[in-house]
Amino acid sequence: MPTKQSQIYFGGPDLKKNILRDILLDRINHSRPGSKIIWVCYYLNEPMIIESLLQAANNNIDIDIIIDENPRCPDINDNFLSALNSSNKINVFKVRLKKFWNFFGIKWNPHLHSKLYYFSFPKPHALIGSYNPTASTDHLSNHQIDEIGDHSISHNVLASISDPVVIDKLLEYSETLKSSITRNISRISLLHNHTHQCNQWLLNFLPSITKHPLNKLFLKNDNNASIKCAISHLKGPGITRPLKSALKKGKKIEIVLEASKRRISSQHLSFLDSNHINYHQPVLDNHCLMHNKFVIYKSDAEHRVMFGSFNWSTRSRFLNHEIVASTDNSEIVNEFELRWQQIISQ
Repeated sequence: MPTKQSQIYFGGPDLKKNILRDILLDRINHSRPGSKIIWVCYYLNEPMIIESLLQAANNNIDIDIIIDENPRCPDINDNFLSALNSSNKINVFKVRLKKFWNFFGIKWNPHLHSKLYYFSFPKPHALIGSYNPTASTDHLSNHQIDEIGDHSISHNVLASISDPVVIDKLLEYSETLKSSITRNISRISLLHNHTHQCNQWLLNFLPSITKHPLNKLFLKNDNNASIKCAISHLKGPGITRPLKSALKKGKKIEIVLEASKRRISSQHLSFLDSNHINYHQPVLDNHCLMHNKFVIYKSDAEHRVMFGSFNWSTRSRFLNHEIVASTDNSEIVNEFELRWQQIISQ
C-alpha cells in the first residue's frame, strides 16, 4: 500500500512478471467495506483482477468501472465485462465516443484510452500511467496477443498519487465520463482546456482545442535542453512536428521505441534517421511491448518528466480521451531517468 504522496512503479521483461497487476490486486484486496474503487480503462481482461473486483463488490465495496466500449480489439473485454455485469453490484459504464470528425473525412473511432485506478482506502489515491490490466498469453487467443501484446511482461509505468488536489481533478474527470453529454462535449470544456496546477503536479486531459502539453514542453526556450522520450506509437501525419520544433531550437533528442511496424511507421523511422536523432529499439520477446509513454526534459532552468496514457499518434493527439501528467519533483524525475537507462541497456 502507498506510504508516500507519490510512488512510481515500472513493469518490464527484466522485472517480476505481472508486477503492475499485483500492485492493483493488492489495493483491491486491502480495500475495506464501504470504501470506493473507480477505474477508467481501455482494456480489462485479467482473470485475477476480475475475481478480486467481484469479491470486493460482495464485501460491500462500491465499484465503478468506466471502460471503452469499442477498443481496437473489441472482443477482448467481452467475457470479463459480462462477469462484472452479472454481479449486479458493480457499476459498469461502457463508453462509446461520437465520431465528430466524420464531417472532415476522418473515419477513425475515438477511444477512451485513459488509465486511471482510484481507491479511497486507506486514504484516497489513484494510479495513472500506461498499464492496461490485461491477461498474460495463457488467457489470450493468438489474434488478441498479436493485437495487444503481453502486458504481464511489457514495459509500462503506473504512478500512485495521493495529493488531494490531484485526486479531486481525477475524480472530476472520471465523473464527466459517466454521462454521454459531458464526455462528448469534453473537447470544449474548461476541464480539458486548462493545465491544472496541483502542487508539484501538472495535469491535462485530452481531447482539447488547446495546444498539446507535449508541444508546449518541446517549444520551451530553454538553453542546452535534452529530451529523452519513451514512445510506444509513432504514426500519423504531423506527429513529428514537436520533434522538428525542438531540433530547430537546438535541443538534443534521444528516443526509445517500440519495434512493431504497426506502431512505428517506416516513414517516421526515416525521419529520425534523416534528422540524426539517436533512437533505440530494444530487442524484446515477440509479445513484449515498449508500451511506456514518457518524456524526460532537462535544461538549465528545469528538470521535468511527463507521462500518461498518450501515444505519439494522430488518433491519440486529436481524438482519444487521454491523461497527461507531469512533475518537476527531482526524486520522480530521477526514477524515470534510472528506468530509461535500464531500458536502453536491454
